[in-house]
Amino acid sequence: MSAALNDKFRTSGAPLLELRDVSMTFPVRGGLLRRVRAHVHAVSDVSVTVRPGESLGLVGESGSGKSTLGRLALRLLDPTSGSVHFEGQDVTASARSRLRGLRSGAQMVFQDPFSAFNPLQTLEASVAEPLEVHLGLRGMDRTARLHELVSLVGLPSSHLERYPRELSGGQLQRMAIARALAAAPRLIILDEPVSSLDVSTQAQVINLLGSLQERLGVAYLFIAHNPALVRHVSDRIAVMYLGEIVEIGEAGDVYENPRHPYTHALLSAVTVPDPQIQRTRRRVVLRGDVPNPAAPPSGCRFHTRCPYAMDQCSVEPPPAFQTRDGTSIRCHLHTSGPRLDGSPVAVLGKPPAPTVRERDR
Repeated sequence: MSAALNDKFRTSGAPLLELRDVSMTFPVRGGLLRRVRAHVHAVSDVSVTVRPGESLGLVGESGSGKSTLGRLALRLLDPTSGSVHFEGQDVTASARSRLRGLRSGAQMVFQDPFSAFNPLQTLEASVAEPLEVHLGLRGMDRTARLHELVSLVGLPSSHLERYPRELSGGQLQRMAIARALAAAPRLIILDEPVSSLDVSTQAQVINLLGSLQERLGVAYLFIAHNPALVRHVSDRIAVMYLGEIVEIGEAGDVYENPRHPYTHALLSAVTVPDPQIQRTRRRVVLRGDVPNPAAPPSGCRFHTRCPYAMDQCSVEPPPAFQTRDGTSIRCHLHTSGPRLDGSPVAVLGKPPAPTVRERDR
């Protein structure tokens, strides 16, 4: 992102997108009568903002609730509790018939481009649909805008005449981006947009997203499980674990100086291109598996896998701790115990070895 655009969103007063204490639970049904037996806590009391022109990265393991949060932001799902505000408007209180303004102002790019398009329609018909629905373009105006969109994403206009099966994954994802840009949105939610592509194509699409943001000033909510990829495209990073955001802050601060033990473990698995640096890094291996979201642990949800867990962690949910540089962490290490007070987890040194009981979990 350009420095001018970066300064713009930092000084902007009102957020473009704001989620306030949003929660989402899904019923688990069973038996002949399909009665509700439990609830999966996909998202729990999450508050996050995306500012105009900003790129916010959302990272975490599979099943952490990232994609659900993205769908809640566009009200593709109705939250169980909390509210979603877009450009100051509470969209959770709006009737579905009045959501067209949100649909034109915020769009989504999904993980699998092949399932995101109608296989029986040409790409021209698919990409032109938002032009007709949101902008009312017809005839020559519609055709001119279509050619402009495919040019923006680096494809020839002849691809519009093809069907989805005739394009590669990278080409089709570019078409998905073109369709998302059709209605000139202020926000695009990118849900694992490159995870199904090969490495070289990933780099091309990531570079395309960066150039589009500089040119158009669009904001991104970039969802991925690869921390290195998220750092490359994000101004801020939010780390999600079992439905909760455990750390959020400027991308450089979160990546270089992780303050939450989960963030520290997640980043320790990222390979560094420099062999000398890579040999000196220590991998933090978490114990056990991710708990069942239908029965999340009490207190801090990460305490069952945390190498620094204290008795307090299993009883009391940690409050948000704000550092001087604006990073927010939910961890008792910063308010009790060793009292990190905003310092990186690395200052604690090597995590204690798990006991026999912990290894057997």
